[in-house]
Amino acid sequence: MKYTEDVLREAVRGARSMADVLRHLGLPLNGGAHAHLRRRIDAIGIDTSHFLGRAHQRGRVSRRRRTPEEILVRRAVGARRAHPDMLRRALVETGAAYRCAACGTGGEWQGNPLTLHVDHVNGDSADCRRENLRFLCPNCHSQTGTYAGRNRRIFAPAVPVPPGTTRFRLADTGAVTDVLTRVDRGELTVTAAARLIGCHRNHVYRPRRRLRDEGTMAPTARRRPRAEEHADRVIAHALAHPDLGPKSIARELRDQGCPVAHGTISTILRRAGLATIRDRRRAAASVSGGTEHPFPPGSP
Repeated sequence: MKYTEDVLREAVRGARSMADVLRHLGLPLNGGAHAHLRRRIDAIGIDTSHFLGRAHQRGRVSRRRRTPEEILVRRAVGARRAHPDMLRRALVETGAAYRCAACGTGGEWQGNPLTLHVDHVNGDSADCRRENLRFLCPNCHSQTGTYAGRNRRIFAPAVPVPPGTTRFRLADTGAVTDVLTRVDRGELTVTAAARLIGCHRNHVYRPRRRLRDEGTMAPTARRRPRAEEHADRVIAHALAHPDLGPKSIARELRDQGCPVAHGTISTILRRAGLATIRDRRRAAASVSGGTEHPFPPGSP
């Protein structure tokens, strides 16, 4: 749509935002049209101080606005939680005083605005009925038994150990194995097993998993770290090609059937004192000259 300067001035005068101007002129609501129109308005010098920006809906009632009767209900199972701002508005519109129900603090604290929390009295966040909601200040809310899901925490029940019960040591493999087997059969809880064994319950899971998966509680033999496993070959290749960096060495070793990450190679070279090209050249010259290698593999 073509428009004159007078038409543009009239459109800006009756609009609250740039989007309103675009709609009035029949232009597409996209970034290009917005930028072009803004440059045109600035070039002409039209006043836009009355634009509201992100508050362009101020004073207007949204068509999607829900009434308190629609908000203050028990929500369906699995439904999303009602937004606190929406609950706060619904309570105020039904006549609830914007004041903490416990201590009487209002919407201001030490001269600054204070946002009161909406508390579900019975701890059920899906129950948004008017009688189940109240305003609480942050301090009073944090002291309730339902704050931050306190009422939903699950603790393992205490299992009393009769007096004189034998406690095993972890070294007593046969006794511990019997206890862990009883846990798998459901005859003992992990907490009760930990008390019998004489350790924290968190220490029960690993030997229990080993016993179930491998048939033994003995820990798996530690694998030699990859840096130590390939140190000799990496250092030999680095001395034979001192100008190559870790990535180039990794690429050539991979072609030779020895896949080693360049980060591992960097670690090996750093520990051997061969981190720089200068170090590798000096060490290579020492080796070729028949002297002993000054940086033996695996040295710190």
